[in-house]
Amino acid sequence: MSSAQLSLEEIGKEMCREEWESYTIYSYLASLEKNKENAEKLKRIAEQERKHFEFWRKISRCEPPKVDLKKVKLIAKLLGVQFVLKKMELSEKNAVECYKKIKEMIKDEQLRKELEEILEEEMEHERALMSEVEDPRVKYLGYVALGLADAVVEVTGVHAGFLGATAKHRASGISWSDSGLLRLPLNDRSSLRPS
Repeated sequence: MSSAQLSLEEIGKEMCREEWESYTIYSYLASLEKNKENAEKLKRIAEQERKHFEFWRKISRCEPPKVDLKKVKLIAKLLGVQFVLKKMELSEKNAVECYKKIKEMIKDEQLRKELEEILEEEMEHERALMSEVEDPRVKYLGYVALGLADAVVEVTGVHAGFLGATAKHRASGISWSDSGLLRLPLNDRSSLRPS
Protein backbone atom coordinates (compact mmCIF):
# COMPACT_ATOMS: atom_id res chain seq x y z
CA MET A 1 0.00 0.00 0.00
CA SER A 2 1.48 3.38 -0.95
CA SER A 3 1.91 6.22 1.53
CA ALA A 4 -0.65 8.30 -0.41
CA GLN A 5 -3.31 5.71 0.39
CA LEU A 6 -2.51 5.64 4.11
CA SER A 7 -3.71 8.20 6.61
CA LEU A 8 -1.17 10.23 8.55
CA GLU A 9 -2.20 8.38 11.72
CA GLU A 10 -1.52 4.98 10.11
CA ILE A 11 1.84 6.19 8.85
CA GLY A 12 2.52 7.56 12.32
CA LYS A 13 2.01 4.15 13.92
CA GLU A 14 4.55 2.57 11.58
CA MET A 15 7.00 5.44 12.09
CA CYS A 16 6.55 5.12 15.88
CA ARG A 17 7.61 1.51 15.66
CA GLU A 18 10.62 2.25 13.47
CA GLU A 19 11.81 5.24 15.51
CA TRP A 20 11.49 3.36 18.81
CA GLU A 21 13.34 0.39 17.36
CA SER A 22 16.13 2.70 16.16
CA TYR A 23 16.26 4.38 19.58
CA THR A 24 16.58 0.99 21.30
CA ILE A 25 19.28 -0.28 18.92
CA TYR A 26 21.38 2.90 19.07
CA SER A 27 21.12 2.92 22.88
CA TYR A 28 22.28 -0.68 23.01
CA LEU A 29 25.16 -0.06 20.59
CA ALA A 30 26.24 3.00 22.61
CA SER A 31 26.49 0.77 25.69
CA LEU A 32 28.82 -1.61 23.79
CA GLU A 33 31.04 1.03 22.19
CA LYS A 34 34.48 1.26 23.82
CA ASN A 35 35.45 4.52 22.11
CA LYS A 36 33.91 7.30 24.27
CA GLU A 37 33.54 9.71 21.36
CA ASN A 38 31.65 7.14 19.28
CA ALA A 39 29.55 6.14 22.31
CA GLU A 40 28.51 9.78 22.82
CA LYS A 41 27.66 10.10 19.13
CA LEU A 42 25.45 7.00 19.35
CA LYS A 43 23.75 8.28 22.52
CA ARG A 44 23.01 11.58 20.77
CA ILE A 45 21.53 9.75 17.76
CA ALA A 46 19.49 7.54 20.11
CA GLU A 47 18.07 10.58 21.90
CA GLN A 48 17.11 12.17 18.58
CA GLU A 49 15.37 8.95 17.55
CA ARG A 50 13.44 9.05 20.83
CA LYS A 51 12.36 12.63 20.00
CA HIS A 52 11.21 11.45 16.57
CA PHE A 53 9.17 8.75 18.31
CA GLU A 54 7.55 11.42 20.50
CA PHE A 55 6.63 13.45 17.40
CA TRP A 56 4.85 10.45 15.86
CA ARG A 57 3.32 9.55 19.20
CA LYS A 58 1.49 12.91 19.21
CA ILE A 59 0.00 12.12 15.83
CA SER A 60 -0.86 8.44 16.26
CA ARG A 61 -1.14 8.04 20.06
CA CYS A 62 1.06 4.94 19.96
CA GLU A 63 2.91 3.31 22.83
CA PRO A 64 6.56 2.19 22.76
CA PRO A 65 6.61 -1.28 21.18
CA LYS A 66 8.65 -4.18 22.53
CA VAL A 67 11.91 -4.48 20.63
CA ASP A 68 13.66 -7.84 20.35
CA LEU A 69 17.42 -7.25 20.29
CA LYS A 70 18.47 -10.93 20.00
CA LYS A 71 19.48 -10.64 16.34
CA VAL A 72 21.27 -7.31 16.89
CA LYS A 73 23.14 -8.71 19.91
CA LEU A 74 24.24 -11.78 17.93
CA ILE A 75 25.45 -9.76 14.93
CA ALA A 76 27.23 -7.24 17.19
CA LYS A 77 28.95 -10.06 19.07
CA LEU A 78 30.03 -11.97 15.94
CA LEU A 79 30.80 -9.13 13.53
CA GLY A 80 31.12 -6.08 15.75
CA VAL A 81 29.24 -2.85 16.43
CA GLN A 82 30.44 -1.30 13.18
CA PHE A 83 28.73 -4.02 11.15
CA VAL A 84 25.40 -3.26 12.84
CA LEU A 85 26.00 0.46 12.23
CA LYS A 86 26.42 -0.21 8.51
CA LYS A 87 23.01 -1.88 8.56
CA MET A 88 21.59 1.08 10.46
CA GLU A 89 23.04 3.40 7.82
CA LEU A 90 20.76 1.74 5.24
CA SER A 91 17.83 2.19 7.61
CA GLU A 92 18.61 5.91 7.88
CA LYS A 93 18.69 6.24 4.08
CA ASN A 94 15.24 4.65 3.91
CA ALA A 95 13.96 6.94 6.67
CA VAL A 96 15.16 10.02 4.78
CA GLU A 97 13.29 8.95 1.63
CA CYS A 98 10.17 8.16 3.63
CA TYR A 99 10.21 11.51 5.44
CA LYS A 100 10.57 13.36 2.15
CA LYS A 101 7.39 11.69 0.88
CA ILE A 102 5.47 12.23 4.13
CA LYS A 103 6.42 15.91 4.22
CA GLU A 104 4.33 16.46 1.11
CA MET A 105 1.25 15.03 2.86
CA ILE A 106 1.35 17.34 5.88
CA LYS A 107 -0.62 20.56 5.56
CA ASP A 108 -0.28 21.86 9.15
CA GLU A 109 2.60 24.37 9.13
CA GLN A 110 3.86 23.55 12.67
CA LEU A 111 3.88 19.78 12.03
CA ARG A 112 5.58 20.35 8.71
CA LYS A 113 8.30 22.42 10.41
CA GLU A 114 8.88 19.71 13.03
CA LEU A 115 9.04 17.08 10.30
CA GLU A 116 11.63 19.13 8.40
CA GLU A 117 13.78 19.19 11.55
CA ILE A 118 13.42 15.42 11.87
CA LEU A 119 14.35 15.00 8.20
CA GLU A 120 17.49 17.08 8.75
CA GLU A 121 18.42 15.00 11.80
CA GLU A 122 17.90 11.75 9.86
CA MET A 123 20.21 13.03 7.10
CA GLU A 124 22.74 13.96 9.81
CA HIS A 125 22.49 10.41 11.21
CA GLU A 126 23.21 9.00 7.77
CA ARG A 127 26.29 11.24 7.39
CA ALA A 128 27.48 10.40 10.92
CA LEU A 129 27.18 6.67 10.32
CA MET A 130 28.96 6.90 6.98
CA SER A 131 31.92 8.64 8.65
CA GLU A 132 32.29 6.09 11.48
CA VAL A 133 35.73 4.60 11.97
CA GLU A 134 36.04 1.25 10.24
CA ASP A 135 36.16 -1.90 12.32
CA PRO A 136 38.77 -4.35 10.91
CA ARG A 137 36.13 -7.11 10.87
CA VAL A 138 33.98 -5.02 8.52
CA LYS A 139 36.94 -3.72 6.53
CA TYR A 140 38.23 -7.21 5.68
CA LEU A 141 34.87 -8.89 5.18
CA GLY A 142 35.06 -8.09 1.46
CA TYR A 143 38.42 -9.82 1.22
CA VAL A 144 36.99 -12.89 2.93
CA ALA A 145 34.15 -13.00 0.38
CA LEU A 146 36.62 -12.69 -2.51
CA GLY A 147 38.79 -15.47 -1.05
CA LEU A 148 35.80 -17.75 -0.69
CA ALA A 149 34.73 -17.03 -4.26
CA ASP A 150 38.24 -17.91 -5.51
CA ALA A 151 38.16 -21.15 -3.53
CA VAL A 152 34.80 -22.13 -5.01
CA VAL A 153 36.08 -21.45 -8.54
CA GLU A 154 39.24 -23.48 -7.93
CA VAL A 155 37.47 -26.48 -6.42
CA THR A 156 34.84 -26.40 -9.18
CA GLY A 157 37.62 -26.38 -11.77
CA VAL A 158 39.31 -29.41 -10.20
CA HIS A 159 35.98 -31.22 -10.02
CA ALA A 160 35.11 -30.47 -13.65
CA GLY A 161 38.60 -31.46 -14.82
CA PHE A 162 38.50 -34.83 -13.09
CA LEU A 163 34.97 -35.47 -14.23
CA GLY A 164 35.97 -34.74 -17.83
CA ALA A 165 39.16 -36.84 -17.63
CA THR A 166 37.73 -39.86 -15.79
CA ALA A 167 33.99 -39.62 -16.50
CA LYS A 168 33.49 -41.11 -13.03
CA HIS A 169 31.53 -39.19 -10.43
CA ARG A 170 33.16 -40.95 -7.47
CA ALA A 171 36.70 -40.14 -8.63
CA SER A 172 35.66 -36.60 -9.31
CA GLY A 173 34.17 -36.27 -5.83
CA ILE A 174 37.32 -37.63 -4.17
CA SER A 175 39.47 -35.22 -6.17
CA TRP A 176 37.22 -32.36 -5.10
CA SER A 177 37.72 -33.11 -1.41
CA ASP A 178 41.45 -33.83 -1.81
CA SER A 179 42.15 -30.62 -3.72
CA GLY A 180 41.35 -28.50 -0.69
CA LEU A 181 42.98 -30.82 1.84
CA LEU A 182 46.24 -31.19 -0.07
CA ARG A 183 46.58 -27.49 -0.86
CA LEU A 184 46.63 -26.41 2.77
CA PRO A 185 49.88 -28.13 3.80
CA LEU A 186 51.54 -27.26 0.47
CA ASN A 187 50.62 -23.59 0.78
CA ASP A 188 51.81 -23.55 4.38
CA ARG A 189 55.12 -25.18 3.45
CA SER A 190 55.72 -22.86 0.50
CA SER A 191 55.18 -19.84 2.73
CA LEU A 192 58.06 -21.01 4.97
CA ARG A 193 60.63 -21.21 2.15
CA PRO A 194 63.04 -18.27 1.91
CA SER A 195 62.55 -16.13 -1.18
